[in-house]
Parts: sequence; structure tokens; C-alpha cells
Amino acid sequence: MIDVVYTWVDGADPMWFQKKSARVKLAASNLNVCSKSGLSNSRFHNRDELKYSLRSLDMFTQFVRKIFIVTDDQVPVWLDTNHPKIQIVDHRDIFPIKSHLPTFNSHAIEANLHRIEGLSEKFIYLNDDVALSSDLIESDFFDDQDRMLVYFDHRKVQRFAWWFGYNAPVNAAARNNSRLLNSLSYDRIDFRLDHAPYVLRKSIYEELWELFPNELERTSGNPFRHPADLSTASSLVQHYALATNRAVKGPPNSSTYIKIKRFPFSAPLTALRLSGYKALSNKDKKFFSINDAGQLDNSRITQNAIANFLEHKFPFPSPFELRKHDAINTTLPIKGRNPTPVSITA
Repeated sequence: MIDVVYTWVDGADPMWFQKKSARVKLAASNLNVCSKSGLSNSRFHNRDELKYSLRSLDMFTQFVRKIFIVTDDQVPVWLDTNHPKIQIVDHRDIFPIKSHLPTFNSHAIEANLHRIEGLSEKFIYLNDDVALSSDLIESDFFDDQDRMLVYFDHRKVQRFAWWFGYNAPVNAAARNNSRLLNSLSYDRIDFRLDHAPYVLRKSIYEELWELFPNELERTSGNPFRHPADLSTASSLVQHYALATNRAVKGPPNSSTYIKIKRFPFSAPLTALRLSGYKALSNKDKKFFSINDAGQLDNSRITQNAIANFLEHKFPFPSPFELRKHDAINTTLPIKGRNPTPVSITA
């Protein structure tokens, strides 16, 4: 039994934006390089990638029991929340310390995913910009000994201050993860994980919270990305599982990472690159992602190119989508929940 968990946000939602602005104002004097990187609009921009990721999940898997979508008082307008496989999970449902909310830190949210009520022991976590690109079975995520498969990137964790990207949240968190594992006499973390589905176990999450309660609670309480954060779902769980023989490395080069960069005249180049990726055979890779890499390119050319690419790859609606005339043209609050108050105090 394997569940899937997504985290999702619509940064254009006025209520959400108001909460974020209030939180930024409150924490302005404590923001650092890492925090400011984590506040990039690209991290909260919604292009309906989740819709296409769910289409890929429906198209290429048959083993998923339940799909949990973790949000902050938001629901995609096109999502059929009455589908028996879909469950919306609010941040308030998984954060035991309510003063940690509202949060705009993916590391904080990911540190608490194991608290989703009804979540299976084995689960897969996807960012909404990750999609599947070929038929997959359970053994693509757990081997015949029930060990997790960990998909690695070729990029190393940056350890020296003079390296470009040293202060990037992903590198800061990886160094923190490595330091904790070193304290248990395990090898340091040298390589980052691929931006692909993250294979996880709830029991390993719980072990790590027992081992490092202060560090994980500190991460949970940081409203924005912070140099002291841990990246629980996308690094720490997997490396701890590898160190304790509960995980193995997945096949290399299993994912295509399409990086959208913003620079003068970048939009036509992006459109050209995505046009080339349309020919990518579904058998070439297991997964792919389209990622802004912290630089939002919101030009019409780029937006149209991404939309056309995703529609080309996944043209057929999934059973998780409302019929078009049922959808309301706005982001909806979670049914039965009152919106989180915007007022924020220290």
C-alpha cells in the first residue's frame, strides 16, 4: 500500500499573499540570504503543474492508494475533491505547534508530512512541478526487500563559501543534514537528490524526530527558509535510510530536469528547448520536472511554451479533475474550514 503526497500553493491568491506579506513584515529584521532566496516568487507561482502531474500519475501508475494534497486554506479550482482517492490536508492538520503557522517554508512543511492522518507507512512525495513520464510499478520505488529507492542528482553539495550557490537553501540544508548524520558516525552527504519523486517511510520520519527533536522543531518553526533548516523529505530521510540499510540507490539518469532560466532574450530559447523536449520518448526517463530555479520568468512566451508542452505531454483530463463547467474561476478555501486569519503577531 503506497500513498502519494503533494504540497501545493497558489501564490496569486489574495488572501494567501496578504498572510505572506504580513509575515514578511513581522520578520523583516531577521531575514537573511537564505530566507530571501526562499521568498522568490518562482517558489509560489502556480502554472497548474499539479493538474498535469496528477494526469501523469493516473496515466503511468496503478498502485497508488490515496493522494494527499497539502495546502494552506487553498484548493485548485479544477480539482474534484469528492474523488475517493483525493484528500486535501491543511497545514493546521499536520503542525502540532500552531504558532509555527502560517508558514512559507517548504522545509517546515516537509518536516511534518508524516503527521498526515491516515497516511500509509510507505509513501511518495512529489513537488507539483514533477511528473512521471513512463509506466511505473512499485519496484521503481521500493525494491524486493522493501527498501526505498533513492534517485541521486549528479550535483555535489556545495561546502565552500566561495562556491556559487553556497547560500542556496538546498545546499545549506544538505550540510545540516550531513552534520547530524556525522554525529551518529554515518558518512557525510556528498550528492544532492534528484528533483524527482522522493520515496519515504513514515517510521523513519518518526525515528528522526526522536533522534533530532530540537533541530526538526526549529525547522518547523522557521516561517521562511533558514540556514539552520533540515531538508527532511528530500534528503535527510533518504540518507538516514541508506546509512541504516533501509534504502538503495535508484538507477542513475532516471529523470529529466528542465531548468527555466531568466535572462535577456531567454523566453524564445525556453520555447525552443521545450519544443525539443516534446519529442522526448516516454521510455527514455521515468520522471521529469520543469523548474524555475529561483528565477521566475513570467513572460507570455515562456508561459505559453510551458502550457503547450504540458498539454502536449498529458492532453487527457484525469478522473481527479472537475468537468470544465463545474470549476469556479478562483482558488477555493478548504471545505468546512474558516480561512486562516490574516492578523499575525509575534
